[in-house]
Amino acid sequence: MATNKKFSPKIEDEIFERIAIGERLMNILDEKHMPERGTFYWRLRNDADFAFRYDLARQERADFLFDEIVAIANGNPDAPDDSVSVQRDRLRVDARKWATGKLYPASYGDAQQIALNNLNREPIEQITRIVLVAEDKTLALPPPDADDRQAN
Repeated sequence: MATNKKFSPKIEDEIFERIAIGERLMNILDEKHMPERGTFYWRLRNDADFAFRYDLARQERADFLFDEIVAIANGNPDAPDDSVSVQRDRLRVDARKWATGKLYPASYGDAQQIALNNLNREPIEQITRIVLVAEDKTLALPPPDADDRQAN
């Protein structure tokens, strides 16, 4: 278990560089010259710049994993194409796809999610379009204009 509680800029850089190339954080922090896990997580919670750099390293790791996915999918032309190898490669690709989606969902997530931020806490306006259908003719009423909405 790591015993050093110092956080020099050189150690920070090493941690983030190693995360970016796919190393597991727990393996990095288990080394003797690294800070303890509790110290790392305390810093992550209490230092915005540190948290930003950690998030950036995780995004870079997602890019690294994506490149690995492409390399695995392209395969080695000299490797056997038996069912065991194919299944192993499929598992390796699936695990990396899952990880990239969790590490950087904005780029590698399965579905784009739209977040609605209403920071002013103002009511969200809804416009309704009423369509009247009579026999073969359709009459569409336009949405109310701004003056009509304020009157309600």
